[in-house]
Amino acid sequence: SILRQANFKGAKLVGASFFDADLT
Repeated sequence: SILRQANFKGAKLVGASFFDADLT
């Protein structure tokens, strides 16, 4: 999920906690 981590900051702005679960 390295690619997702790169977009994690952008997703966080949208409130996509769905990405947070993937990183964990």
